[in-house]
Order: sequence, then C-alpha cells, then structure tokens
Amino acid sequence: MKKFLLLLTLSCIVFQSQATIRRIGYIGAPVANIDFSYNNMQFAANTAAPGDTLQIYQQLAVNQVYILEINKPLTIIGFGHSLNSNSGDQVINKSDSIINKIENLVFSVGSAGSSVQGLNLNSCFIGDSNITITRCRFKGEYALSTFNACGSASPFLYPLTGGMINIQALNYNLNNIFINGNYFDLNTYGASSIICTGTYTMTNVQITNNYFNGKVNLSTGTTGQVYGVFANNIMNHKFQHLFELYNHNGNICSQGPVYPYLPFIQSNFDYFNIKNNIINTDDTTSCTIIAPTSIVQNNIFSIASQYACPSAINSNNIFKANMTNVFGASWNDGLVYNDNQLVLGASSPAINAGIKENLTATHCGIFGGELGQTYKLSGIPSVPSFYQLSTPGLNATTNPFNVTISVKSNN
Repeated sequence: MKKFLLLLTLSCIVFQSQATIRRIGYIGAPVANIDFSYNNMQFAANTAAPGDTLQIYQQLAVNQVYILEINKPLTIIGFGHSLNSNSGDQVINKSDSIINKIENLVFSVGSAGSSVQGLNLNSCFIGDSNITITRCRFKGEYALSTFNACGSASPFLYPLTGGMINIQALNYNLNNIFINGNYFDLNTYGASSIICTGTYTMTNVQITNNYFNGKVNLSTGTTGQVYGVFANNIMNHKFQHLFELYNHNGNICSQGPVYPYLPFIQSNFDYFNIKNNIINTDDTTSCTIIAPTSIVQNNIFSIASQYACPSAINSNNIFKANMTNVFGASWNDGLVYNDNQLVLGASSPAINAGIKENLTATHCGIFGGELGQTYKLSGIPSVPSFYQLSTPGLNATTNPFNVTISVKSNN
C-alpha cells in the first residue's frame, strides 16, 4: 500500500460555533438542510436560523438571483471577485460572469447584525442597523470577451444598472453601517455609488477603503442627517467604462457617443470626517466634494486647486497631484478595470500622507488606514482559503506521494 504524505501550512485559527453553514451551489454530494441548489438561495435564507452562514459557491455560472432578501441576522460569504485578475488568491481563479452574482441584496427590518463579503453584487439596500458590507464588487455586467473597443484590453464592463448601495432610514434612525473594501463600477452617467435616503438620522456610517468609479451622496438634505467617517477611499471621476464610448484618445469606437470623462461630478456629505482619500477629476474650477459641515483632512486631490475647496485648506490636504505619480504606470490615465491598478507608486505623494485615529501616519488610498480595514485584492473573504495545490500525476510511482496544500487566513 502506498503512503500519502500531507504537507499543510495553515496560518489561521478556526473557531467552532453552534451556527450552521448552509452551502449554496455546492457541487459535491448534497447534505439535507445544508446544501441548496442555485435556484434556492432565498429558500436557504428563509430556512436559516439567526446567526447562520450562507456560503455561496461560484464554481458554476448559474446562480443569478434577482432579489435576495435578508430579514434576520445572517453571515453571507462568497469566494471573491475578479479572481482571474489576481493570482495566488484561490486554487481556481475563475473569471467573473454576469450570471454569477446577486442582482439586488436587501437587508430589511430584522436583519441587524448581518454581513456580506466576497460577492459580485448589482445593488444593495440597507434598511436596518448594524450591517457590514465588505470585499464585494458592485457592477452591471461584462461585455463579450471579443469586444475590444478603443484598442485596449478586453473584456470591458458595461456600466448599466446597479453598482450602488442605498442606505434607507425611512422609518427610524439607523446606526453602525460599515461599508469597507468594496469595488464600485459606475452604473450610469452622474449616478452615485452610495446614496442615503429617508427622513431619519444615520449615525456611525463608516465608508472606508473602497474604490468608486464615480461619486457618493452621503447627505439626505434638510430632513435626516448622516454622521460618519469617509476614509481611505479612491474616487475616480475621470472615466466611464467603455460602454457606448465613441472617441477616447483619438481611437474611434463603434458604440456611439457618450461622455467618457466626468469632470463636473461632485460628492455630497453631511457630518463626516473625510480623510486619507485620493480624489481624481478633470475639473479645474470646482471642488469634487461638497462638505461644508465636515472635517476634510489629509486627502490627495488631482487638478482642482485649493481655492476651489475652502473647507479643505490648511488641513494637510495635497492639491494638484499627478495621479500617474500617485499610482504609477498601472493607473493608465484613470482607465481602471481592476483593483491591481490601484497600488501606490514607489515614490507616491500618498505614502504616509494620511493619519490614523491614533494620530500616526498611514498611506492615503485603499491600502492604508486602520488595522483590519485595508483593501484585499479580488475581495477574498476573511476566511481560510486554499490558494495552492500540488499533487503528483496520475501515473506517479513515488512512494510515498507528496501532496502540498497551501492555505492562508485572508484576515
């Protein structure tokens, strides 16, 4: 009998609990009340007890769900996004698909304490307190892989519907909303990636370490007020993904005219600490943020002059930064398709230009900030994952067989 030698490096701690993990789309032998087909995602949520986990597999491209409503505290975990763009994340790095996401995720009354991470989402609606959304990608859909407009790499992302979060304080005050480490593709021209609606107050709304291809609206006007932190985000107002783009850099595309740049897009804030962000725009006359009642400090602005942002003067903000120097050549003049283009350049002015809560220095942008909040490429969830598997071939004759499995915690 041949012996098997298992070499396992595990840099994580596994905690046991009484909560049930319910697998959706698992392709192995099913277990009753544990495994559900792709068409029964809502049934799995309805069957789950408060505190359970829904683990959504992405091995088959058939799990599109139009609406998934959560009305109890649940943990929802996927496998990450854009896995084909960043190596070393999972053993199998699949390309994302339009039919491999949830169209509308709804946290309704009773869902307080819920969280979601590592999924492709279209839109999310938050109607209760104590909700965490992290490491997800909000987007419309992919164009065909053969579509190669304007001479750049494909596939391109269609900024159609979706790509947004709506925080809704419609019937009572909300608090403790955490939106961290997500990637937002712009949905439509001039739309907001995050909006706040309703007539009630929202407190401790923390928007940290996200990439926005567009703007945010963290103000409800004169009725409700929003209080929180907007830190270590990147807002790119320059590029709308190549949907119906007619002319970019002299290259003629076939989809008809649209505005490729968004220079006059402004984000609105009520009472926020706005810090350590990188904000890119082509606007030379107005400020990219409207935040007269907020603290604006230690941010990196591109072209806009300091005189256009009176609330940001003398607060360690950097103006007229060259974004190619900030991010390096991968920035590609703001044509951002994947999160690996957002790493700071070697001599970036954003290095140690930010400030933490303990008043120590940190980087501006999504890879800086507070401990545990920094952006993770491809939205790999904070659970152990197998990222390398080495086995002998079918006709191997060695005795024993050597099998190497590499696992990391992704915290």
